[in-house]
Amino acid sequence: MPFSLQVAATILAGMAFESSLRGLFVSIHKSWKGGAWLYKIMLANNVICLISVPTLLWNTLATIEYCSLSSTLASIATHALFVSFGAFLLFKTWVISFKNKSIACISCLLLINRIVWWIYDSILSSRIILDDNLTCVENQNQFALLACIVSDLAIDLFSSVATIFFTICRGTAVFGNSRAMVCLRRVFVADNVVRSLFISALNIMALWYTINGPLSVSTSQQSLAFVVFPLFQNYVYIQAVNIEFWWLEQRTKAVQRDENNSASLDSDEEE
Repeated sequence: MPFSLQVAATILAGMAFESSLRGLFVSIHKSWKGGAWLYKIMLANNVICLISVPTLLWNTLATIEYCSLSSTLASIATHALFVSFGAFLLFKTWVISFKNKSIACISCLLLINRIVWWIYDSILSSRIILDDNLTCVENQNQFALLACIVSDLAIDLFSSVATIFFTICRGTAVFGNSRAMVCLRRVFVADNVVRSLFISALNIMALWYTINGPLSVSTSQQSLAFVVFPLFQNYVYIQAVNIEFWWLEQRTKAVQRDENNSASLDSDEEE
């Protein structure tokens, strides 16, 4: 593997590991204070990322004797991160939908579908050592990979559409059209649009490569797609999880700002 790819992989691994480590401590703190289930799911995402990053890095640098083991562990950890991220999005959507039963059913089906394709990919994709005992070849099943990527896209799209719908339509019907609700709508829409742009772009890139790129690659000839891109995905996904702490602060500030403005108007009227 080219030295430049090793450097890029190591830098991305460090960035992802540092982000998930910070997210882990914040998640533990929030959960310890009696936080909601969302914090526990975020905690699980960070723990999985802390496992996924070293296994992916090891997979790119592993010697021939660890060919199969490193590939298996990297595959399990990566799929686990994507599934846990899907669970994070779907749980958040269910809460925002006022715990709607239809949303819960669809979310469960989407998550089960993603897990099924994870199992299917694990069965069909493999690493093999050629007869010369010097070359390790990674074989990825195209159909299984396509199904996994489309499943991830479907979860992200469903979460974004459902969240925006319930925030704008149902939220207004329940809480009215107060300034606080208007601010909350803007924050929720911005949150989902920004996240979907990044996650969808990553998945579309992965989709394009799966259709057009080589899926059987020797470890000595690993390309950017097999080395750097999976680590970059890890970094973006864990950032998308941990930025939820910031979005939570923005939602709280939006409500508090409205309450302060309302109190100020009330005092002016009394004078």
